[in-house]
Amino acid sequence: MKTTFTLRKFFLPAFIAISSIGYSQYCTPDPLNCSVDDEIQNVTFAGINNNSGCGNDDGYSDFTATAAGNVVTGQTYTLTVTVGEGQGEVVAAYIDFNANNSFEESELIYVGATPGGTVSTTVLIPESAVTGATRMRVRNAFNGFEDPEETLYTDWGDGACIDVSIGFGETEDYTLNITAGTQCSGTPDIGAATASVTSVCGGTDFTVSAVVSGTAIGFSYQLQASTDGGTTWTNTGTANSTGTFTVSQSVATSYQVIATCVASNQTDTSASVAVAQNGIADCYCTPTATNPLNCEDGDIMTNVTFGALNNTTTCGENGYTNYSAAFDAVELTAGQTYPISVAVGPSGDGWLDESVGVWIDYNQDGSFDADEFTYVGTGLAETLTGNIVIPETALDGNTRMRVLVSATTAAAFNTTYACSPLTPTNNYGEIEDYVVNITNDLATGQFNNGLVGMYPNPAQDVVNFTVKNGVSLQSAEIYNITGQVVGKASFTSAAEGKMNISALSAGVYIVKLTTDQGSVSQRLVKK
Repeated sequence: MKTTFTLRKFFLPAFIAISSIGYSQYCTPDPLNCSVDDEIQNVTFAGINNNSGCGNDDGYSDFTATAAGNVVTGQTYTLTVTVGEGQGEVVAAYIDFNANNSFEESELIYVGATPGGTVSTTVLIPESAVTGATRMRVRNAFNGFEDPEETLYTDWGDGACIDVSIGFGETEDYTLNITAGTQCSGTPDIGAATASVTSVCGGTDFTVSAVVSGTAIGFSYQLQASTDGGTTWTNTGTANSTGTFTVSQSVATSYQVIATCVASNQTDTSASVAVAQNGIADCYCTPTATNPLNCEDGDIMTNVTFGALNNTTTCGENGYTNYSAAFDAVELTAGQTYPISVAVGPSGDGWLDESVGVWIDYNQDGSFDADEFTYVGTGLAETLTGNIVIPETALDGNTRMRVLVSATTAAAFNTTYACSPLTPTNNYGEIEDYVVNITNDLATGQFNNGLVGMYPNPAQDVVNFTVKNGVSLQSAEIYNITGQVVGKASFTSAAEGKMNISALSAGVYIVKLTTDQGSVSQRLVKK
C-alpha cells in the first residue's frame, strides 16, 4: 500500500549530493517498486512501440539492444507513454542530445501527469544534436510528496538517476539514431493534418499537426481554421517550426496547415482535419473510478432544497450522482436571488468541517467557471443555508447546477473543488448534479419578439445590433466565458449599432445590450 507524504525526507539532500556526481557512463537509476500499478506499460516514439510492464524487481529495464527509434535533427516527433493506475503518476524522458553519456537537466522532457493511463508530448530534435546512436531514458514516478508535476524531476537533484518519488515507479532505456537534416529547397510536400481528438469540449486543449516528411529542415508552419466547412480559412496563432499547434474551440472546426520552405519561399497546404464539438451535457467533469470522491465516511449531503427541489440524498457511486433526469428543472430568473439549503452529514472520523458550494453553468459552455461559484457554508451534521444570485448576463434556458460537499475548512474551500478530489488522499466528499431553467425575461422577450436584433451570428469581423422603432440602443458589452469584459461600445439614442470583433479569438461570448427599456443578453459565436 502506498502513502502520500506531506513531510519531505530529511536525508534526501545528503543522498542527492552523493547521486549527483558526474558519470563516465549512463547512471543506473535508483531501485523502484513498479509492482503497485506504477509501471510503464508502453512507450511509442519515432519508430519505437514497446509494450512492457514491471519486468524487474529494481524497476529498471534496458531496451537499448532491442528497441530503437530514428529521428532527424530539426524535426518534431510525438512521445506517448502509457502507465499503470497508480493514482499520481508523473512521466518524464531524457535524451542525450550531446552524446556525452550523461543525462543533463537541459535534456529533460516533461511528458505529463495522470492518475493512470496515457500521456504524450511533442519533442523537437535540436539541429545541434550530435548525430549517431544515443540513449533515451523514460521514467515514471509516483508523486508521493505531491510536488508540482512539471518540476518533480528537478526539485531533488539529478532526476534521471535518483528516486524522486517515495520508492514507486519505473525506468526504461532506449536507443535513438539521430540523422542530420538538410536545408529544404523548392516546393514542400506536406502530409495531411491530424488532430489528437476527433471531438472535444469547449475550452479543452488539443493538438493539430502536419509536417513535411523526409530529412529536410528549414520549414515554417502556419495553422489555419475554418468554422464554415472549409469555405473560409483564417490564420490561427503564429507560425512555428514544428508543425504542431495547441488549440481549443467552442464550435466544430476544420484545420489545415500551410508549410513554407523558408529558403525558397514556396508553400504547400495540407489536407484538412475536422474536429467535432461535443454536446454540453457530455462535457461536465465528474469523479471517476480512478479519481473518486469518498462519501462513505459521513462526508455527505443528506438533503438539497432549492426552489421547488427538495431531494433527500444518499452517497452515490464514486461520490457522484447525476439527478439531471430525475427532477424537473428548477425555475430561476436572471437578476433574482434564491435561497438554498444543504444538510450535511456527521463525518465518521471526527472531522469538524464540511464545506458546501454550488456552481451553475450560467454561460452554458459545459464547464464550471470561477465566477459561477457560490459558497454556501461550512458546518457539521447540520443544515447549511445561503443565497444564490443569478446574474443578469446568464443565458436563457436549461443548464447544469452542481452541489458539492467536501471535508475541507472554510478557509481552504474554493472554486477549485468543482470537478473531483484535488488529490487522491484528500477525497472525502460528494457531488450532486441538477438542472435549472434560467429565464432572462428581457433577453427572451426582446430578442424573440424582434425588439432587439443581433446579426450575423456566428460573426467573424463585425456584429450588428438593431432595435425596433421607439427603442433606443445605449450600449453593448461583450463578455468572455470567464466573465471578463472584452469589448465595449456606447450609442447615443441609436436605432442600430455595430462592433468590430475581429481581434477576438474564436469562441463563445455573451453580449449584453442595454436599451432605454432594460438590458438583454445573448450568446455570440465568434468565428
